Amino acid sequence: MTKSGIVKMGMFMWILGIVLPQETRSQVKETVDYVNPFIGTEKSSHLTVWEARGATFPGVLLPFGMVQITPDGYMYSDKRIKAFSFLNHNSGWSSRGSFRLMAFTGDVPGDGSAFRHQQERATPYYYCVNLEDYGINAEFTATGHAGLCRFTFPRSGSAHLVLSDVSDVTKVDSNQIRGRSGGYYFTALFSKPFQSSGPYSQQSKDQSSAFSATGPPGYFINFSTVSNEKILVRIGFSLSSYSGVETNIQKEMPDLDFEEASMKARRIWNGELSRIEIKTSNEQQKEIFYTALYHSLFMPALLSDADSPKKKYTSLFPWDTYRSEHPLISILEPEREGDMISSELAVYDRTGWLPTGNMMGNHNTQLILDSYVKGVTNFNISKACEAMRKSLLDSPYARREMADFIRYGYVPANVTSSVTHSLEFAYDNWAAAIFLEKTGNKEKYLKDWQTLLSRARNYRHSYHPADGFMEARTKEGQWVAGGPVKSMFSGRSLRA
Repeated sequence: MTKSGIVKMGMFMWILGIVLPQETRSQVKETVDYVNPFIGTEKSSHLTVWEARGATFPGVLLPFGMVQITPDGYMYSDKRIKAFSFLNHNSGWSSRGSFRLMAFTGDVPGDGSAFRHQQERATPYYYCVNLEDYGINAEFTATGHAGLCRFTFPRSGSAHLVLSDVSDVTKVDSNQIRGRSGGYYFTALFSKPFQSSGPYSQQSKDQSSAFSATGPPGYFINFSTVSNEKILVRIGFSLSSYSGVETNIQKEMPDLDFEEASMKARRIWNGELSRIEIKTSNEQQKEIFYTALYHSLFMPALLSDADSPKKKYTSLFPWDTYRSEHPLISILEPEREGDMISSELAVYDRTGWLPTGNMMGNHNTQLILDSYVKGVTNFNISKACEAMRKSLLDSPYARREMADFIRYGYVPANVTSSVTHSLEFAYDNWAAAIFLEKTGNKEKYLKDWQTLLSRARNYRHSYHPADGFMEARTKEGQWVAGGPVKSMFSGRSLRA
C-alpha cells in the first residue's frame, strides 16, 4: 500500500524526558527510529485513568502481533524485572501478561533482578537489558507468532531459564520442549542442549536440588555456561495446535539468526510507520507522533495462524476504539480492518449477538459503518446487517440496559451512567439505520430501519431544556436533582 499522504497536524501531548541510546540518535534516522517505547510507561498527573496508571510498555512485536514481549508489569520507575511476558497484554491498560520467561544463575529463582535504564534499550523490533543480579544480558525480537531471545550468561555451573504460566510441558529432546499456556500451544527450541529440565512448584520440593520450595510454579531448563556464552531460545505459539506452532515458526522464523530476525522486524515496522509522513522540523513532535502510531498498532492482536486465509483477531473493544483507532486502520490497512470486522461477525455466529465487551453501548455498529463508508468491503455485509438489527432490536438484546432504553426512551437514573447509556444507544441505532441505507438494504429491512431511526432520536429525552444539559431521569420521567451530569474523565459538565 502506498503512503496515505502527507498529514499536517499540530500535536499537544505530554512526554517523558527519556531518550534512546546515543548510537541510535547519531545515525541517519528512518521513521522507526523516532519511536520511543518508554513514552507513557510511568504514572503521570494527567486526569484520565490510563495515563495516571502508566498505560504503555516497551513492547517488542510486529503490528497486531500475537507475541508481544516486554518486562512483565513494566513501569519506568521500577528497579527490578521479575520476568518477561509474551502473551495477553492489555495494551492501554497495563503490561501484565502471560507466558513468562526469566533467566538467572544460582540455586533459587528469587524475585527477579535489579536493572538500570543506562543498560536498557527499547525499540519496536528489539529490546535488551542487563539483569544485574546475575550478570546476564537479555535480548528479544519477535515475529507475529514467535519470539527470539538471546541470553548472554556469565561462567556458571548453574545457569537457568525458567518458564511460568505453563502446563503440560514435555521434553521433545535435549534442545526442545513444548507445552500449553492457557489456550495457547507453544514450542521452545534452544540453541544449546540443556543438561536437565523439569517442573517445579511451591508444593514440590524434590523436583530439583537447584530449586527451593519458595519458587513460583513453572518449568526450569538448566545449563552450564562459559563466560559470555550466548544461548538463543526460539518460542513459537498457536491457538490451534502444535502443528500450527510449527507452521507459524517455519513461515516466520525458521532459524535462530537473531540479527536477521531483528532487522526483518525493523523493516516491517519502518514500512508500517512510513505510511504516514508528517511535515515538521521539530524532532520531538516526530518522536511523539510516531510513538503514538506505534502504540496504536498493538491491538487487536492476531489469533489465527500464519497460513490462515482469513485473519482472526482479539476483541476490538469498540467503545474505546471506534472513534479513532479503527478509522485510522480503515485508511492505512483497509483489508486488515475488514478481517477485524469479520472476527466480530464470527462472534455473532457463535453467540447470536455483536460483542460489546464490558463497555456501554454496542459500538461495533459505528465501527462497521465508518469502515464501510471509507471503502472497506471485505466482510459479509449481509451478515453485518443481520447482526446489527438483531443485537439492537431483538430481545434480550446484546446489552441488558437496552430493554430500559426501548421501554422508557432512555436508561433511567437507577442504572449507573444512565445518561451515557442513553446517548450511546441512540447513536448505535442511528449507525445501524444508516448502514442499512448505505448498503442498499433499507427496503429489505424497512420496518427495522424506521424503528432504528426513531430510537436514534431518543437522545432528546435526556436533554433538559431548562439548563441545557443532558441529565438523568427517573423511571417516572422526573429529572434527577443535583445538577448536570459530570464527565467520567474530566469532572467537567457535558453540554448538550
